[in-house]
Amino acid sequence: VEKIALQRQIHEAVLGKNTWENIPENLRRQADTFWFQSFLEFDPSEIMRRVRQPMLILHGELDRQIPLHHADKLAAFALARQRREATVELIKLPGINHLLLHSTTGAIDEYNQLTDRNVASEVISSISDWLNRTLTAQ
Repeated sequence: VEKIALQRQIHEAVLGKNTWENIPENLRRQADTFWFQSFLEFDPSEIMRRVRQPMLILHGELDRQIPLHHADKLAAFALARQRREATVELIKLPGINHLLLHSTTGAIDEYNQLTDRNVASEVISSISDWLNRTLTAQ
């Protein structure tokens, strides 16, 4: 509970909604950056609303860094667009991790054990197929 409260306080300080009082200096140095502020301010629903082009969302089912439900949420944001040309397709790839590589567990500590570091052929074919369908339709 204390860690969650501290994290909230840091977020509020980064966003200018609170002060840095009682936040350890080492944590402030890590969090008080433009990158972290932009990360906290980023609103994917707003960005997705403005995208006019067709969209392909690929997500490895073994991605342990970005939960699978985030792809569903992005697709929902994209589907809410009211433009005929703004199609969206969501493809979830079994056995694929965050790096778009074949994986057994998807765990981050598995990355350095993977012998094949080439993007999975399923990823390449999914993109290629989508491009062929989408560009032909245009």
